[in-house]
Amino acid sequence: MRNVLAALVGLVMVCVCLPAQEAEVAVYLKAGAEQPAAIVELLQRETQALLRPAGVKLVWRELREASRHEDFQAVVVARFEGSCTPAREDVELAWAGRPAALASTPVQDGVILPFTTVNCGAVKRLTAALMRDEPGARRNYLFGRALGRVLAHELYHILGQTRLHADKGIAKPAFHARELLAETFAFHEPAILVLRAGASDSVPAAAETTGR
Repeated sequence: MRNVLAALVGLVMVCVCLPAQEAEVAVYLKAGAEQPAAIVELLQRETQALLRPAGVKLVWRELREASRHEDFQAVVVARFEGSCTPAREDVELAWAGRPAALASTPVQDGVILPFTTVNCGAVKRLTAALMRDEPGARRNYLFGRALGRVLAHELYHILGQTRLHADKGIAKPAFHARELLAETFAFHEPAILVLRAGASDSVPAAAETTGR
């Protein structure tokens, strides 16, 4: 199965070679040059903080930087769709029809694949009203936090190899804007246990899609 994952990603070989207390997971970002570096850094920081209690250490790479000579417990490719910048205070963003999923991850034959897409536009529309009066730097900080929480939710499904949701915290099936922006919003213990157990095994690479 590890060979299948390496073939799909086309770049990285996966091996179980780390101490049980820490799983090193590579997240290859496909964000595009138009994505602000500051917001990418903020979302990385938030995602790592959320997964740290489960013993998961994230190693961030650009997809173009991948090397066959790096070994990780698991590999995930994360794509950020749309412009990952918060809405300006003078922009009114209304939903057109049914709200779009904040993120999606493909499933094939019951296997959750290690590829996920975060919909920056959907996150922007959800959070715009609450951030409209925030100063620019604060908006960037909050938007990076929101994106990190959405990505952490998808990593929960991928690393835990589960389509189930929790009844609270980052692993629940739907988010309110205030939860994505709040000072405190995290995985609860049952979800942490799922992550910890799943991260100790390499992620299978095997489509239907799960979406938040």
